[in-house]
Amino acid sequence: VEEMENFPRSEQLRFRAAKFEDMHQQLRNTIELQYLTHRLSRLRGKKESDDEETISLEQRVKELKQARRSAPPRLLLRDGRVILQVPFLSPNGVVSSKVLGAREYATKGGVDRGIRVPVVLSVQKEQEYTELLLKVEHLIRKREHLRKQAYRLQSVTDKKKNNWERKRKGLSYPGHILKKERHINALWRKVRRFDREVSRVIASKTVWFCEEHCVKTLFFEDLRSFQAHGGSKDLSYNLSSNLWGKIIDTVRYMRESLGHSKYSVWTVNPRYTSQTCHQC
Repeated sequence: VEEMENFPRSEQLRFRAAKFEDMHQQLRNTIELQYLTHRLSRLRGKKESDDEETISLEQRVKELKQARRSAPPRLLLRDGRVILQVPFLSPNGVVSSKVLGAREYATKGGVDRGIRVPVVLSVQKEQEYTELLLKVEHLIRKREHLRKQAYRLQSVTDKKKNNWERKRKGLSYPGHILKKERHINALWRKVRRFDREVSRVIASKTVWFCEEHCVKTLFFEDLRSFQAHGGSKDLSYNLSSNLWGKIIDTVRYMRESLGHSKYSVWTVNPRYTSQTCHQC
């Protein structure tokens, strides 16, 4: 039985809202802890300090150390850009239990890598398989277009650089070549953003499909050692180009965010899985 995504959208949005509220509270706890710790150290350094205020500050600092909080924010320099990074704690079931309530998980799910679609999800219930085809062709088409454009520009730029080095060895590249290089780097940044978006969309749909069907354990094909037979160049390329490892890592993180064990996602050798597609 092939189906569409049926998990209530309202539940997904409620979980997202609760997750963002939890992140907001973590950041506030971190800022308050840093402020009160600094204030307490200054208060202790005074000759005449208020004992009641010191005790209340110590008690509040102790409470904040036990509360959920993020790591201190930090600034990162990447590709000439400054990025503010705030490492938050994963919800780890604290948020999902409030939103989704107590749930029993008993079924097993399988994730197959497709050629026409990136991912096929399947769950067996009472001698019948329920399947969901995940399609993100619009994102993959944009990603492939950017990759081809970057490779094409890189080839042209390399020829110009070789000509310049042959005629003017030792001199720095002119402005139009440096501009092309900046453009190529920007294209690859866009490709990496599409990589993250594809993996996030597929992982999100996978996780909520598992919640809908109460999947306890999810099995992925382990394609790291995949060797295609002769003449199947497109098959090997397609299997390696759709971020399989990134998708698995994102699914594992999202499952843990919903309170599942880190052992709820497994990879298995494709040799011991079904060799026919869902239509066969």
